[in-house]
Amino acid sequence: MLDTLGEILNADLFSFAVAASLTIVAALLMRAMCATTTVALSFAPAIGIGALSSIYACRQAALLFTYDHNSNIVIAAVIGMIAGFFAMLIMMLLVRTLAERRRPATQPPAARA
Repeated sequence: MLDTLGEILNADLFSFAVAASLTIVAALLMRAMCATTTVALSFAPAIGIGALSSIYACRQAALLFTYDHNSNIVIAAVIGMIAGFFAMLIMMLLVRTLAERRRPATQPPAARA
């Protein structure tokens, strides 16, 4: 586990630059669409980690989308960003569902239809 994490963090400078720049762009787009900075800042780490993890996974699995090495890194980063975004969405929905379950009912059951 630590070896995998070390290899992910030992990526080249271009991989980090692509992951960071695409994460910043995604956070700015989320900030513009949601009109709240908190959501964008809470999703940004998961999106960045998803990008770096996807770059690592594509290298380990020898997945080639194009013949250009740099294009493969960008495509893998975008795939990882999408996966990280959906993972955060699922976590957010799960937390919201669990929070609503714990909230005591303020209305009688007959009125909550």
